[in-house]
Amino acid sequence: MPRRYFFLALLAIALFAAVQSFVYLDRYLREPLMFLAKERITEMAVQAINAAITENIAAGADGSKMVKWRTNADGKTAGIEIDYKEQMRITAQTIAVVENALKEQEALHERIPIGHAVDSPFLSSLGPSVAVRLHPISIVQAEVRTRQTSAGINNVLVEVYIHVTTDIAIVIPFDREPNRIETDIPLSYVMVAGDTPLYYYDGNGNPVGSGASQAPILSLPEPAGAAGP
Repeated sequence: MPRRYFFLALLAIALFAAVQSFVYLDRYLREPLMFLAKERITEMAVQAINAAITENIAAGADGSKMVKWRTNADGKTAGIEIDYKEQMRITAQTIAVVENALKEQEALHERIPIGHAVDSPFLSSLGPSVAVRLHPISIVQAEVRTRQTSAGINNVLVEVYIHVTTDIAIVIPFDREPNRIETDIPLSYVMVAGDTPLYYYDGNGNPVGSGASQAPILSLPEPAGAAGP
């Protein structure tokens, strides 16, 4: 066989193998590859966002400027509110920081071995690697929020945090899929202490405290299915 025909035969075989590989990748590996890409790229993006906010915003957040105390007519603490100007400043700064962090991540390419997609411990590190990356597809939304947690009798721990939401596209060869990212970063903690009650009830319905003797009798409901006398 002439050498020219030999090389043509090799080229035809290589093209056939490439087409078959593409068909196999498209039919059997696209979905697991996209799943792995979502997991890895989303984790990278959230870590980058959290690190950027923590370093540039949360570390310098001033709770005294952020939180305003509301008092009643007696001068006692009735609640708290977030300072509007400080809220707008933090929101605008957060959006700029997150957009910059995502642009930096967009320039990076993560690689996933195709063997990971076949879910086999023997093949997980074999085969060529597929490049995956992210691409921002929506504006970054940031909002300063509060979350309250009971901290003992008549005390409330208020957490001030920034909630960030944005959409990115997960890009793999021949496909891309949108994915939403949401993350919360604490900015400050405030303990709100109310008046100490004269009495309260324990888990058995018994009054406890300095005014326990004046407490009304508390009747607890019987457990469901309890047999009568």
